[in-house]
Amino acid sequence: MKKIFAVFMCLVLCFSFAGCNNYGKINEDKAVFQKVLHKQQNFFYKSLVTDEIIEDNLDNFSFNASDNALISFTPESYTYVDFDFDNVEEMVINSMELDYYLVLRYCDDKVYGYIVGVRSIIDLRTDGSFMTSSSAAVNSISNLSFSGTSFEIKHKANENDFDNEYLLNGKTSNKETVKKYFSDWDKNTTKVSWTQIN
Repeated sequence: MKKIFAVFMCLVLCFSFAGCNNYGKINEDKAVFQKVLHKQQNFFYKSLVTDEIIEDNLDNFSFNASDNALISFTPESYTYVDFDFDNVEEMVINSMELDYYLVLRYCDDKVYGYIVGVRSIIDLRTDGSFMTSSSAAVNSISNLSFSGTSFEIKHKANENDFDNEYLLNGKTSNKETVKKYFSDWDKNTTKVSWTQIN
């Protein structure tokens, strides 16, 4: 009985330390993100035109869009979410007047920035999920995954009312099932709250 109790206490301590370490990591990441937000630290991002890796600062931050137009990004507000379900939050900065988000991720002592169009992240939720839309009749429920300076939008559910194509986790499904997935997602997830940048 004493051995069982000792093993149990060891497990409790291990989980406690893991939780504390994760909490410390979250606070460390947020402190670094705040430095980027206040133009005290640089970040790295991939050019949308040349795929070149660029080091930049939020002070007068601008980038070339895919049509090579120069976009000046003025941060308006931010929030934190865990896009890729690894228990580490990313910072999302929006500039709604330009229809772009800048997602910041802290990894290996570097801050990586990912430039994402607003139609690619619609209705962002606290669990890191969001809707994407290419037209009124073609939508997805998705999340982001990251690899270095690249990101991928991973679709959980897709509805294409133009072509009557419906997918759930990448597999063909029926309209009713996918529509219910969208409805349940809308009812059972919470929209993020945004902090205004002064």
